[in-house]
Amino acid sequence: MGLMAFITPTGLLLASLAMVNVTFDKWLKFVLPLLGMLTGLAAVLLLITAYL
Repeated sequence: MGLMAFITPTGLLLASLAMVNVTFDKWLKFVLPLLGMLTGLAAVLLLITAYL
C-alpha cells in the first residue's frame, strides 16, 4: 500500500473520514504537504546512498 494509501479514496479511508466528519478536501490539504516532505526526504536519502 505505501504512501498512496493516504490519498487514494478507496477502502477504509473514506469510511474513516466520514466517521470523524472530515471532508476529503480537508484531508488532502493536510496530508499532501506531509507526503511531499516524505518524498523529498526519501529522494535525498536515495541520492546520499547512491553516491557513497
